[in-house]
Amino acid sequence: MNEFYLQWHITNQCRNKCKHCYQSSHKGEFTTLKQADLVLRSIAECEKELEAEPYIVLTGGDPTENPDFLEILKRSLNIS
Repeated sequence: MNEFYLQWHITNQCRNKCKHCYQSSHKGEFTTLKQADLVLRSIAECEKELEAEPYIVLTGGDPTENPDFLEILKRSLNIS
């Protein structure tokens, strides 16, 4: 089976402010569960159309700053 990789920024929010970071802002909105479901549905459609297994990296800022991080992670593991 083919593979495709997706880097998904679920927030720009971050407290670290690392010198090497390319984010221009460390503030911002969070991906909601409703938005996440739409994205995951699209990924599932791509998976079928491309006959490829998705590999999703949740990132941001700091993705753990998103209050729904664990639920988005859980849902992203079950998109097949």
